[in-house]
Amino acid sequence: MKKDYLWTFGHLHPVTAIAIVIKGEVTHVNGTVFGNRLRTHVETGSITISNLTVADSGVFLLQVIAETGIVMQRFNLTVQDNSLIPLNVLEGDNVTLETGIEHLQKKHNVKWTRGPHFTGQLIAQWKNGSTFIKESYKSLLQLNPLDGSLIFIGVTKDYTDTYCVMMLLDSEPHILRQYSITVFDPVFVPHVNIATRSLNNGSCYINCCVENGPDVTLSWYRGQRRINQTSNPDIPTNLTLPLVIQHQGGVVYSCVAANPASTRAVTVNSTLWCPPQRPGPVASQWAIVVILVVVVVVLVALAAVISYLRSQREDEIPDSM
Repeated sequence: MKKDYLWTFGHLHPVTAIAIVIKGEVTHVNGTVFGNRLRTHVETGSITISNLTVADSGVFLLQVIAETGIVMQRFNLTVQDNSLIPLNVLEGDNVTLETGIEHLQKKHNVKWTRGPHFTGQLIAQWKNGSTFIKESYKSLLQLNPLDGSLIFIGVTKDYTDTYCVMMLLDSEPHILRQYSITVFDPVFVPHVNIATRSLNNGSCYINCCVENGPDVTLSWYRGQRRINQTSNPDIPTNLTLPLVIQHQGGVVYSCVAANPASTRAVTVNSTLWCPPQRPGPVASQWAIVVILVVVVVVLVALAAVISYLRSQREDEIPDSM
């Protein structure tokens, strides 16, 4: 006895009809997101969607219409972007590559490969409740039997590469993911030294330096605002970044060295590194000269006043003769 079928779809609620089977005749509704990628199997009422995209994620509702009544079944489809997922990690860290599900089903077949486009060598697999790990990876890898995730224990730079997981449900692809792992050394701590100081405006010129490495950048920050930055692909050349500061009441600057997996920083307080300028030897000598000149002028003026007062007094004394 043939049955009639109705398929509906929606991103949250399955309210849009996409396929109808009545008396063995299939009708695909025009204008849906699936277009000609949708194929309906008359005998079983199942549907196949080719070339899945993220926009195909949503809720599907199947209604089977028979003489005895209507049977309904819901399906949730989640399509994940198959682009590379980058992971920048430090050498020696543990790294977990997730499958995207919480619990494996008995019908799942999880294959982890090393290399791009799901065509690399098989390094780990979960199938029929059993776990396989390639012999040369057993000291490095663990496969979580609950969700199929792959765990690297103490990863090294030798394992910088692309890793793919293909999860099959029966024989059909269920989840496809690609990870790109890049392993870095920790960035070195930068150090700061004062270069010169201007006698004209009291500015201080300081340098921040750090040992270079892959993808290392060196930056100066004032508070949260980045002032300048430098990098150099020539690894043997250390990075140096100058900065001009002034005594500005305790302004804090930060010199930050970073690579994609780590960050180190040192702080500079303008009051400590560029204190108010004190008079130098030349300025002190000029100050002494000015003081001496003032003293001499005062003494000359005082002598003139004393001489004048004496002459006045002598004029006032009568001649005793």
